[in-house]
Amino acid sequence: MLALDRLTRLVPAEHVEFRAIDGGAMMVDVQSGACFRLNGVGAALWSALSAGRTLGEAVDAVVARYDTTQAVAEEDARRLVAELLAAKLITARRAEAVAP
Repeated sequence: MLALDRLTRLVPAEHVEFRAIDGGAMMVDVQSGACFRLNGVGAALWSALSAGRTLGEAVDAVVARYDTTQAVAEEDARRLVAELLAAKLITARRAEAVAP
């Protein structure tokens, strides 16, 4: 498995639907019917990741938006990502290096 770091990109599985609801979001695995509720921070993180941001960029966006520290945001993001990877709702890949 790819080690998660700030340059990791996470891609939603094709069988996952995401819907914003009441200050958070729901993720639904349409193959299994399993539902996952995200709080506002989780939804913000997911929105950044699904828009193509790296894990580090998504964490930075959460820190800028919410009253949290970098360390707490990184730990929370890693925990959420680990759960979503285990449920096969996302896949991880290394971000492509951009030439200067």
